[in-house]
Amino acid sequence: MAGNDQDEHQEHDEQHEHEHERTWMRFAGAEWDHSDPATIRVEIGDWQVVITGHNLESLFRAIENARLARLRAYPEFAEKLTRATP
Repeated sequence: MAGNDQDEHQEHDEQHEHEHERTWMRFAGAEWDHSDPATIRVEIGDWQVVITGHNLESLFRAIENARLARLRAYPEFAEKLTRATP
């Protein structure tokens, strides 16, 4: 049975890798303008993803080199920022 678990894990890893590759196949480009250093715009297929934050250089390099594996949104951060902004 241990062999079956290992085979399933390997299949899952391969499936995840293929999904990651398909996403990057639809990657059209990324823009990080130094006049707005807190924003990165990424085009993947028909989607435009806008990423805002601080110290984005490493993130932009990962996007540019198709090395980014995952990015998560935290809407509560945006809500806190909106409430804190006069």
